[in-house]
Order: sequence, then structure tokens, then C-alpha cells
Amino acid sequence: MSKKIVVFIEKINKYLNANNQFVYYLLLDFPVINSNEEIFYELIERQKNGANSMLEVKNVTFKKGGIPREGHYYNMPTVFIENNNWTTDSDDGEILSSYMALTYNASDITPRFESALSYTTYSQDSSAGNSVNFTSYINDKVNSDKIEVSVYDVGQGNWNEILFNEEFLIVYDLGASSSQVFNSTYNRITTSQKRAVIINSILKENYSFKKILIISHWDIDHYNGIFELSDAVISSFDFCIVPKRMENDTMRRAFDKLSRNTNVCAIEMNPKGTGAGATSVLTEICTTNVLKIYKGTNCSDRNKRGLLLSLHAKNIDFIFPGDHHYEQIDTFLIPNCNNNELNVVVPHHGGHAGKVSLIGACTKNCSNSIISSGNKHGHPFPYVKNVIEAKFNSMHRTDGCTCPNCTCTSSDYHRII
Repeated sequence: MSKKIVVFIEKINKYLNANNQFVYYLLLDFPVINSNEEIFYELIERQKNGANSMLEVKNVTFKKGGIPREGHYYNMPTVFIENNNWTTDSDDGEILSSYMALTYNASDITPRFESALSYTTYSQDSSAGNSVNFTSYINDKVNSDKIEVSVYDVGQGNWNEILFNEEFLIVYDLGASSSQVFNSTYNRITTSQKRAVIINSILKENYSFKKILIISHWDIDHYNGIFELSDAVISSFDFCIVPKRMENDTMRRAFDKLSRNTNVCAIEMNPKGTGAGATSVLTEICTTNVLKIYKGTNCSDRNKRGLLLSLHAKNIDFIFPGDHHYEQIDTFLIPNCNNNELNVVVPHHGGHAGKVSLIGACTKNCSNSIISSGNKHGHPFPYVKNVIEAKFNSMHRTDGCTCPNCTCTSSDYHRII
């Protein structure tokens, strides 16, 4: 096969299948530039659906070597191109209809990915600038009079909110494990009594109520809800703050949808330094007594190259890290906390986020953790769960706990300060 199809590894997860064998799940996308997806669709004799751009590969086994790394570009193994085994549906409940194009059940093949391609060749920064003085805007609206924190049960995804005095809302990520989960969560919270007040205020053009959206980083389970929202709902945000780097076609489409409907502040990350810890550096881009926003470093790891929040009010601190690493939390966020009650949304849904033992500044009798997880890939990982349980006084899982004989069910996390 002479033609090469460049793909981006959006996600790769290893898990045990029903036969107790280790297999991999891959989520692939096409580069945001130099994209050649039309060639691929021609090769597999399927008409391209212009709205969808991701490829799902299930039940993959690898022989020694040839396993791709998440967040890198590769030439697609020719076995995926030559064998016309792609389907347009999936039954595992972990896809989002607005981005998934085709699915491949790879249980009968052993593909091999060759060396990763140049990252800088296929990625690019968005052209949007910072048209909003968001520091002044936020500083004018946040205070500690009354604050409500919500971490929603969206499966393996991230959707957090901070509401100030029932008149200013910060939405931190709009992600879920599937379109069904996102829409059911959206319907549930928008029909609640409190959210009805917010919705009615917007519909009645009560501009005393304001809201903004912050996307922590461009992992699909942190922003895929953008595709499910109407243009009118997106336009109700005064502005959005997002990382500037674009890596694949799906995130470009999400960015374009935001840009068409509201102001977008695209944040360029810190220049990459040298030496130990250079990729973990965070700096504050918005500093108030109540809320701080941080940005990461311009490295190839999206989980360390994004936006984080910390909230400080009435001797209570909350940390919203997205998927950033524990060393970043411990070095740059926790020192700004007041050393009383610490609440942490566990990064990466309890998956790998550097050395979990580095979350060492917690005082167990007044610290709480919240894990937003729920899929077949085993999050939170047992070693993470064990450390979190040892270091924190309590652990809330949005998918319910896993204690023997426990009847806990999935639930949101709400806290009024």
C-alpha cells in the first residue's frame, strides 16, 4: 500500500475483556492540517460524513512492540486500510454520535504502529486572540458571599461548575462519556429548580446573570458536550477560555463552533523550559482572592498543557485540575490554599496523572476528594484509589463506590459554601 494515512491517537486504554485477556481500545482522529481523511474514506469505499471525524478501534491486541502513544501522530497500519471491516455503529455506549465516524472490531488482527511522526508537522495553534479582558471581568464578579460547587456525574468525563451568588456561573469543561450520558445529565440539571432560575434569567434577557466556559484541555471527554449544545445555548456564554493548540479535526470543529457563537480567548501556554520539571510549570493568568486560573507549559503532553482552577473561600479550598499531574497540583496550586479544608477533584478520573503520592499536602481529617469516572477501562485505578483513600478523609465517586455489598448509586457532587 503506497498511500499513507496519518492519524492522531486521541485515546488508548488497556483493559481486561470478557475472556480475562488484556486488550486495547483506540480512539483515532485526523490531523488538523495536512488532513487526508478523504483518501481513507475512498479506500474503504464509504462516503465521508462531514460532521464526524473520529475512528474507534476495539479489542486490539499487539505483539511485542508497535503500541502507539496517546497524543502522537502515526501512519495508520495498512491492515486497517486494506481490510474493509469498518462499521458505522457501536454498541458499547462509550461513543458520542456527534464525533464518531466509524468503528473497527480488531479482535482478529494484530496491528503494529511504526515510529511516531513529527508533532510540529501536524499540529497548529488557533488564530483566535484574547479579545476579552477576562481577568478584570472575573475579578469584578467573583466573591465569597455564596458559592455553589457542582461536579456532575457524566461517566468518564468532566463537567464542573462554580456558581457565585446565583448570578455568575463558571462552567469548567463540558465533557461526558457519551452523547446519551451528556444529554441525560443536561436534561436533568436544566429541569431542576435552581437551574430553571438560571435558564429563565437567560431567556428573559436578564443580563445580571453571566456565565463563561473554560475548557481545561482538548481531550474529547472534556469538551464533547459542545457538539450537543445548540448555537443559542453557546451564545449565552459571555466568552470561553480555551488552550490555543489544535491537534486534530474534532477539536478544530469544536473550536469553530464556539468561535461562531461567542467570544473565544485562546490561551498560549508557557514556553517550554529545560531541565527537570520543565514541562510541569504552571503560571497564574487570573488572580483574585477567591479564584485563580493557571496555565501549563507548551509540551506534547496535553494533560500538562492546559488550564486549571483553584477556589478559595471561607477557609475552604477547591482544586479543579482537569487531567493535570499531581506534581503540578502539589507544587503550584496547594501552596495557595489556606491549609484548612482542602477539596480536590481527582485528576484524569483516577487514571495515571504522574505520581499520586505527590498529593502530599493534605490534612486527612479535613480533606475531601471527588472522582468523576465510570467506564469499562477500570478508572479509578486501584493504586490511585488506595492512595486517595489513605490521604483524604472522604472520597466521593460520581459512579458510586465499589465497597462490597454497597448499594451506592451514581450521583453528582454539590457543595454550598
